[in-house]
Amino acid sequence: MKNALLFLLIPISYIGYSQVPSYYNDVNINATGTALKNELSSKVIHTHHTDLSYTPGVWNALKQTDLTAPGSGKVILIYGYDDTDNTPSTDRTRSIHQNGGGTTDWNREHVYPKSLGNPNLGTSGAGADAHHLRPADVSRNSKRGNRKFADGSGNSTITPQGYWYPGDEFKGDVARMMMYMYIRYGNRCLPSNVGIGAVAASDANMLQLFLRWNAEDPVSSLELQRNPILEELQGNRNPFIDNPAFATSIWGGPQAENRFGGTDGGGNTLCRSTVANFPYLESFETDFGEWKQAVSSDDFNWTRHRGKTSSSYTGPGGAALGTYYIYMESSRPNYSRKKAILYSPCYELSGVHQASISFRYHMYGASSMGSLDVEISLDGKNWSSIWSRSGNQGNSWKTATIDVSDYAGKKIQLRLNGVTGTTWKGDMAIDGIHLTTDISQQSSIEERAMIPVWDFSIVGVDSDSITLEVSSKEGQQYRMLDYAGQLVKEGTLYTNVIPIEGLQPGLYFVSLNRGNSIITKKFIKR
Repeated sequence: MKNALLFLLIPISYIGYSQVPSYYNDVNINATGTALKNELSSKVIHTHHTDLSYTPGVWNALKQTDLTAPGSGKVILIYGYDDTDNTPSTDRTRSIHQNGGGTTDWNREHVYPKSLGNPNLGTSGAGADAHHLRPADVSRNSKRGNRKFADGSGNSTITPQGYWYPGDEFKGDVARMMMYMYIRYGNRCLPSNVGIGAVAASDANMLQLFLRWNAEDPVSSLELQRNPILEELQGNRNPFIDNPAFATSIWGGPQAENRFGGTDGGGNTLCRSTVANFPYLESFETDFGEWKQAVSSDDFNWTRHRGKTSSSYTGPGGAALGTYYIYMESSRPNYSRKKAILYSPCYELSGVHQASISFRYHMYGASSMGSLDVEISLDGKNWSSIWSRSGNQGNSWKTATIDVSDYAGKKIQLRLNGVTGTTWKGDMAIDGIHLTTDISQQSSIEERAMIPVWDFSIVGVDSDSITLEVSSKEGQQYRMLDYAGQLVKEGTLYTNVIPIEGLQPGLYFVSLNRGNSIITKKFIKR
């Protein structure tokens, strides 16, 4: 293995798993038990092609993997929970530059304690594997020491028996890190050596505690942020972040979230959960609720925030409802033409005859600040825009309402698809997403966008052009983006053929715009 010493600036990308990530192309993910454990173990071992140096390699890695948001200048501190109590040891975030050995610094926490490895993990190899290293407050790290993990509730603390509870926010993270260390380093890093409780019936080295934590605490946006960056830095991924259900398939226990599979109604593999009781409201007061970040089909994450955004002359001054809202931070490196996607849960509209969606949005900044689309899908694969805005919409929260009654009787999913413009003055925010099956509840609207009642299809692709099947094409506007969301072509449609000579082979998206509605299709130029 080679030794990584440089501070690599890795573009962060995320995926909503409408298909299994290519990393697992040579893994039999349908295996179970020991067979699946061996498949994943072989994968993470053979793709771990770079050993990070403990200094400066791990420091530099954590300053990328554990940011609160791209460009924020702060890292999330494992076991932390309160930035406002004037007690540094409980801080949840801290400046990336405030690292070291001082009492108000953060340092590198070996979540699998070095001294509990067999032999000691040291500060190279397993001891410098960033998949189990996290920023932690120096004092809190010392308080944890090498205490074994045990069950608890609330914030991180020493249990009455003298063990360590990592906190409700981080217990799933801990479980998935312990599972990774086990399949990566085998008997050197047994889960049973770092936790307290009954062992799994299928494997005396695995604890039921970790299986339960893995199921109770779903994958966080921080974990999703870390995995692709560490793949770039080290070469391998933590499979239990990509799909927590791997643990259930290997060791049993409570069913964990299956991010790869299950048809979840009509073949939609993106459904994290399904909402069937209405009205539904999500204002992001408690994390992201059932909404989840894309993992590699975009460039950066949506951010949950309170108060003003970090940039002047853009973004709201506070939430539209309650305290928190979500937004796209457009500061470098998130422009230009960078995409952030957020997926909703699925909504079961069977048995209803009408439905509408409303939300508050804030788009204040430069005229070239970018665009925001709300898109809808029946299968998690094919998406159509049902609402779109671009450019500066003014320094105030506005309300949009979308009639989706044409989807009554079906299961739908939404996603927020934001694309930054060419300037840092482009923060776009969302709050108060409301879905009701009684449209009279949406009577006090400021604007209404109807769903498309038209469609088009791509019926032919060759080296020089694509052929469309579309009605009323005369004068219709089109835009074409590459797989990275970069605009490669736009114009007005006068025939059913769009020239594509000069475009490199690859995946592209073409959108037709009619009134307030946009429909997007994808094609591959070979």
